[in-house]
Amino acid sequence: MGEDEGFKFLAAMNKNVNQYTRSGSAGIRAAAKGETTIGITFLHDSVAQTVQGYPIKTIAPCEGTGYEIISSAIIKNGPNPEGARKWMDFVLSPAGQNVARHRATSSRSRRTRTRRSIRWRRKPSEVKLIKLDLDKYGSKEGRERLLTRWENEVFKAPK
Repeated sequence: MGEDEGFKFLAAMNKNVNQYTRSGSAGIRAAAKGETTIGITFLHDSVAQTVQGYPIKTIAPCEGTGYEIISSAIIKNGPNPEGARKWMDFVLSPAGQNVARHRATSSRSRRTRTRRSIRWRRKPSEVKLIKLDLDKYGSKEGRERLLTRWENEVFKAPK
């Protein structure tokens, strides 16, 4: 849609929104408990509710979906560089990825793993992603600008 059309869409949708949450997973938890009809959330949080037995159906937008990148890093001049290297080696190893995968089957995490050799429900190539300019929208200035615009054009839009 692009930014301007996207904001127009969100402003029009505002009349159908009963609550904006501060937590990314709160909307789907409310839908799982029957407190609202639809929860817009991260895909992995929706799948987690289904796995826990709630009657949730996860649907990704046909136009494409956003994404987040979760990372690990070693902090330069940190207090325990050897421990940090050992942790990173483990996190990125098949054994570390499998711990996350097996933990996810009994917990809420449904994120896609880094290693291609680790089997998962859905391959990243099977999910249509939106084109996202991380430099423009991921910066502190971009975030503040978008939140201010959302506040003024969407949250304050007529119900």
